[in-house]
Amino acid sequence: MTSITLYFILFLNSLLFLPIYADSISPFASNCGEILSGESGAISYKPFEQFRAGERCVWVIRVPHAVSYNVVLYNSGMGSRGYNKVIVTALSRDKAEVHTDLSLIDRNYFIDGSVAIVTFYAYEAASSTGAGFSLYYEAAVLSENNHVSPYSFDYVISSNAAEMRHPAVGGSYSHNELSTFVFTPNFLWVNNQRLTVNVTVLGMEQNCDDMITVYYLPDSSYKASWRKVGRICGFENRVMLSNTGVILLVFQSDESLENNGFQLTYYST
Repeated sequence: MTSITLYFILFLNSLLFLPIYADSISPFASNCGEILSGESGAISYKPFEQFRAGERCVWVIRVPHAVSYNVVLYNSGMGSRGYNKVIVTALSRDKAEVHTDLSLIDRNYFIDGSVAIVTFYAYEAASSTGAGFSLYYEAAVLSENNHVSPYSFDYVISSNAAEMRHPAVGGSYSHNELSTFVFTPNFLWVNNQRLTVNVTVLGMEQNCDDMITVYYLPDSSYKASWRKVGRICGFENRVMLSNTGVILLVFQSDESLENNGFQLTYYST
């Protein structure tokens, strides 16, 4: 055996004992409307390609037993003028919602909530478009219950019409729910568009211990942000919601009574 052959064999043996490191990111989302549930994960949406003017993409991060999230924006081609942005909304049963604009790369953003709604808002002016973004998140999870029902659900509706009941299987909703409903047709805003959601209350506590909170995202606005427009409680029979931009509904129930929930009829024109 020559010295060269022996050296080659030793080199191959050394490869067998080299440590292999893998920072697995699960789940990984690249399409609008995905629901992420892994304790760590990433959203990478068109980071090196031009997005369309008027895009309205939404993702939901819901990790069982999560109490907060650390989010880092590590790629952004959206510019710094505020026309295009990524907004992370923290939702909790026991705290007010908080909307955070992710504007600085490599900064650690603390999102204090059980659920995080990630919204990509692209301004409608074609001259203001750019490349997309990438972010990484990690959830802070408590071993004990964070008082959010495992029967909470998240829906991102991108069609032009839908009808749904909550709870979907009938019966009564559960205690301590925190469920979300996002209406964003085709993930794209177009001129003269109008969204309508008719809410029919089938049964909710009338004292607003169980309620639907309504948020609107404007159609076309410089430095746009989510706006809380009100709440729907059990004493309402039917409410019609209308907005030219995206609509977010957040249903929350308390620890006491359960009831039949509500019906949603949605269409976009």
